[in-house]
Amino acid sequence: MLSMNPLRHLIGGSIVALALGSCATEEVADPNVFEGDAVVEALDVAAGETIVFRNGAVVTVTGDANIAGTLDSEDGPLQLRVEGDLELSGTLRSEHSDPAERSGNAFTDEESGIYMVVDGAVTFAEGAAVETNGDFVLTDDVSELDRDPATVYDEADTDSGTLPTLVPLPDDAPPAASELLPQLTAGSTGAAQQVVWTIRGNWDFSNFPGDRPIVLWRINEDHDLVLDNLTVTAPPGRSGDDEDQSQDPGDEGKNADGDPGKPGMNLNIWNNTGSITIRNTVTLSLADGGDGGEATATCATATGGAGAKPGNFRMTAANGIDITNGALVLVPGSGGAGGDATVNKGTPGANGCPGAKGADATATGGPGGENRKRLRVRGNVTGVANISIGLLAGGGGGEAKSQACDGGDGTVCPCDGGPGGAAIATGGPGGEASLDVSGLGVTTAGVKGGDGGPADATGGNGGDGPGCKLDEGGDGGAGGDATAVGGAGGEASGAAATQGAGGDATATSGDGGDGGDSAVLPGTGGDPGTATATGGVDGAGAPSGQETATNGNPGEDGDAIPLLLFCYDFAFLGDFAVFGAVPAGTYTGNLVEAQSQTLLGTMDVDLVDDQGSQYSWQDTPIEHVGFGPGTMRFRFDSIVLEAGDPPPFMAFDIASLYGEGLSQSNPMVVQFLDGTGNVVESHDVTQLPDNTANPRSPEVLSLPIPLEGPQVVEVVMFVPPSAFVTIISVYLLDP
Repeated sequence: MLSMNPLRHLIGGSIVALALGSCATEEVADPNVFEGDAVVEALDVAAGETIVFRNGAVVTVTGDANIAGTLDSEDGPLQLRVEGDLELSGTLRSEHSDPAERSGNAFTDEESGIYMVVDGAVTFAEGAAVETNGDFVLTDDVSELDRDPATVYDEADTDSGTLPTLVPLPDDAPPAASELLPQLTAGSTGAAQQVVWTIRGNWDFSNFPGDRPIVLWRINEDHDLVLDNLTVTAPPGRSGDDEDQSQDPGDEGKNADGDPGKPGMNLNIWNNTGSITIRNTVTLSLADGGDGGEATATCATATGGAGAKPGNFRMTAANGIDITNGALVLVPGSGGAGGDATVNKGTPGANGCPGAKGADATATGGPGGENRKRLRVRGNVTGVANISIGLLAGGGGGEAKSQACDGGDGTVCPCDGGPGGAAIATGGPGGEASLDVSGLGVTTAGVKGGDGGPADATGGNGGDGPGCKLDEGGDGGAGGDATAVGGAGGEASGAAATQGAGGDATATSGDGGDGGDSAVLPGTGGDPGTATATGGVDGAGAPSGQETATNGNPGEDGDAIPLLLFCYDFAFLGDFAVFGAVPAGTYTGNLVEAQSQTLLGTMDVDLVDDQGSQYSWQDTPIEHVGFGPGTMRFRFDSIVLEAGDPPPFMAFDIASLYGEGLSQSNPMVVQFLDGTGNVVESHDVTQLPDNTANPRSPEVLSLPIPLEGPQVVEVVMFVPPSAFVTIISVYLLDP
């Protein structure tokens, strides 16, 4: 028993301090607040008034307590000790905005909750209300507050001891054979005790989820317990924390895992010395298990948290449990839903040679919490037929949605595009549910297995192959596979069982990337990925979920680029040759299409009269011009086409008969000049193909013409002294 000086005596809502050895009185600054531990002779809280306990203050009442108003707490639990009788028609509240998760090994270590020790009679009126997101403990033994809350919580799921007990146990609990036989003999629950605890009212905790909260009514002294017109609505277990790795650019590729949900509240009613009597209607709505946390990622793996099992209750009394003059309605909680898992589509694989593969994506929905119960009745428990049990359900499986990333594009011919990433989505299985009330004659509303979570997978698209006119086009990357598996429905067993439905599965594989265009060999379009969808089975194992599998589209093959090759040969110079020699000057020759020889237009060529320049023409073995040393200039601004304007040419090809005297130290120089005569690009040619053996199908030297920057309008060829070059024709390739 706690005591302090001065004694505090609360009368009609005012606190008066009584100093020992003195009759003087002193007003307290705030008469409605206990800042610390206190001892008072009586505690009367009138209707409409509120008394606040701060900082975990323990208030001890040496007499009776009558609470018609509100007892509230701030910055700690509500702790009350009553040595006399307790009457409650008002409200007890200990609600904290963010209660800490369990950390201590005793109730008094917790930061929120309501903890009451009463020596005398307890009467809760029908208008009584209890609001807390912590624990509620009502006992006549202060040592109960030092017990490990985890042990007390687990007592509602076990049945140790031999006292008469009513408890829904997990169906896999292994009781001794003798304990399976309930003794349902009607009659007295034992001699009435002198002091009675009567609990009524609406105990609604539904808005106050906490960390595995406990409601404990524990009697260890000589009291009987009466539950009369009582409704207890438990809070759901707290949901597991979400993890989102998709908000910031640096998150891409990071995996995400939702935390599991917390189990729901357990209600533990235990009278070690007397009886428990149910009068009128007592409704115990048990707690849903907490939902699993959601997981969200980008181009990675996401796994939803598991749903938690629901809360439970236990009722044990040394002198028996009597339900003959009342009705006990049990509303089982549902298993928590599994957390959803989502993988979003992010940045494609890097472009390169080849394009990088798109990142895979795997999403797995969390499993729904199971709810498997077997009602156990042991010893002197009468009126069992007045028990009714509502629908018992397992939690639904979490949804899985997965989008893989696209492959990167190829950047250099003939490199391919990267394949799309594979997507896997697996819906969470529904929680199993079962209720066994064999031989007890109770009324049940049925059993429902949790539905399996849906799954939706979308494979990444393949990257495109690059297009090149004079090289092979790159192939498109293959589309990514998509595999979706709906979550299995939870199995249900018991009276009026409904199997959980399997989750739907939707899979869409990625499209293949497009092949690159080319005049040489166009790239091939990438194959689409393979889509596989498997609907979840129901709780009995039969197919249930809908299956939708859609393969992506194949990539389009690259187009063949038509080549328009302007051919400029030197057959016309034969008209100007004198004994094979051609004088310097400007000559206009024909431009023809290389294959069909169709006339396209004309272009001028300058044979420059440099000192010592020599030009000659021959028709054996084919018409060709030779020079060395010397300069030959081709002027694009002189081109006159039969139709249209000259394009910006992209290649200048030289079909040579042979070249002599060229080397690293004595190269032929080919320059590309803009309209102002400035050199845009220059090439040293140290060797020309020798086509004397195949002059009609010559191998060419191809020089790319810069297409960026100043437009090239002239090509100038310088053949140095001590070298001689023979040209069959030149070709100009449009882009």
